[in-house]
Amino acid sequence: GACAACGVGTYNPSDGATACTSCSTGYTTLTTGSSAETQCTRTCTVPLIDNVNTTTLPMGSTVEEGALVYYTCDDGYSIDESAVYTCAPDYTEVKPSCKSMYTPPPP
Repeated sequence: GACAACGVGTYNPSDGATACTSCSTGYTTLTTGSSAETQCTRTCTVPLIDNVNTTTLPMGSTVEEGALVYYTCDDGYSIDESAVYTCAPDYTEVKPSCKSMYTPPPP
């Protein structure tokens, strides 16, 4: 068969190989053409957060386990708790949030 880059979720360590090996269940590769099982990783989706100004990776994109995404908030909003999202499939997901800095006057 003809040479072709291995598809997402598969790898082959040999140059010119015609077959690819699938990653273990729950693991995938982020790109085509992977050449080692170590390129198989678990992934997360970067959370969509309201009132966000910028993120270091696009919200909704797929990132590999261990990836860090930094958030900043729109004007008038501040980060509540953590400005960093970490892709950690084995742990409770901690999502950044932007809270309004406007405090309503007391009644």
